[in-house]
Amino acid sequence: MAYVDPRKYPQTFETQLGWAISLGVYPSEDGYSAADNLTTLGKHLDANPTLPLGPIGLDWRTASPIERDEQRGIFRKMLLYASLHRPLINSLRSAAWENPDLIYFPALKDVQEHCGSTQPMHVRAFTGSNSMVRNWIHFFPNNYVNVVVGKRPQTQQVETLKEVLGERLLLESAGPVMSGAGEIGFFSPFLSGEIGTYMITWLDMDIELVAILGSNRGQRLFNLV
Repeated sequence: MAYVDPRKYPQTFETQLGWAISLGVYPSEDGYSAADNLTTLGKHLDANPTLPLGPIGLDWRTASPIERDEQRGIFRKMLLYASLHRPLINSLRSAAWENPDLIYFPALKDVQEHCGSTQPMHVRAFTGSNSMVRNWIHFFPNNYVNVVVGKRPQTQQVETLKEVLGERLLLESAGPVMSGAGEIGFFSPFLSGEIGTYMITWLDMDIELVAILGSNRGQRLFNLV
């Protein structure tokens, strides 16, 4: 469960059996650049040294060049809270008219500069090229990726899916996303089953294997019991 608005963070965080709780700020949130939001995030993370960090990242769908630079500056500050004991969740959204690699390359550079190579992390909703996903999983052996695909995926999406399938694919539905304490967003963990169904159709995989891989990797990343 990801809390993404510092103004609505709960005061205490109790992890339930089988669930991970994370704290972050979406770049598209109104107060992303507000200094007090970064302070609030840092205060909670300092008090909870193993609480996962994220989603954080970059959202360049409508951002101007100046706003993109500002986002990267804040992203770098947030990366300082990542550690071997605190999984990192990255959310990177490119503009529809641009090559997605234009956002994944600078983000990779920022993460490399601020995190160790063994940093546990998850890159959500990956839309970049095969070569770019190889760069991410090469530099970070504890990095797991889930790929954005629709019911009728493009060839490149399926090829990227195959690229990370063997050891790095994390099956998840991006949810439930918690916009505030006690408020559940539009995504549901039940969508994972639907995603898995599409995957076995595209890749001719055994559904039991998909379920085991997705579950085991999520438990490993977030240290779930």
